[in-house]
Amino acid sequence: MLNRPLQIMIIELRNLQKTILGLFFSFVFPLVAMYFTMNALPLEQRSAGIAYYFPISLALGIAPLALLTFPASISKEYEAGVFLRYKLFDISLVMVIASKVFLYFFLMIFQMLLISAFSVGVFHMRFPSLGISSIFFLLYIISSIPMFLIGSIITILTKNNVMVQSIGLTMMFLFLILSNAMMPVGDLPIFVEKFKFIIPTNDIIQYYRSYWNGSEINILFFILKYSIYTFLLFIIIKICISKAEL
Repeated sequence: MLNRPLQIMIIELRNLQKTILGLFFSFVFPLVAMYFTMNALPLEQRSAGIAYYFPISLALGIAPLALLTFPASISKEYEAGVFLRYKLFDISLVMVIASKVFLYFFLMIFQMLLISAFSVGVFHMRFPSLGISSIFFLLYIISSIPMFLIGSIITILTKNNVMVQSIGLTMMFLFLILSNAMMPVGDLPIFVEKFKFIIPTNDIIQYYRSYWNGSEINILFFILKYSIYTFLLFIIIKICISKAEL
């Protein structure tokens, strides 16, 4: 029963080399941005600076992985006729998408470990207590899942690889800019502030960063929020798959 999802994940690993742009933004760009940002600070401020910047670096990594690399890999398979073969062999497309999300979950964990190791090895970042660190990474993982599902919806609705990468790249920068990850946005209009409620990178940077640095947040609220968010997106994906000509 596990053979098919495992085969799909192996195929997806082989296809990673076809999404070079996404891989660069997912794994190289966060490290490069951290390196130059931290080296711009005076030496005596880097210890505090890396504690402040670390969650931003995670957001810089997860946004392209979920909104660019992941949907681009699906759209490439669609254009190559892989999804048609899945239908011919009566393989559930919901299971296919779920298998891909599962694989990219492990890539997200690898990315998280890579950024953490770089922060510790190069800038001597110190982790908070075990309890705070564990809850922080748990919240980060829970908040990242909806981003992969949004990436899935982009692909299902557009299917064309060029359009998928264009929309994914636009959404990636939109998510990061509205989260203050790349530049200070200042006072935003009220409707934009409300829109930020559904942007996971905003929570990672604004709230989880505060928790990482010693502030209190309502942990149960975020767990409940992203559980509902994920459930609703799964329903939308199922509806999109049933209506789309995949």
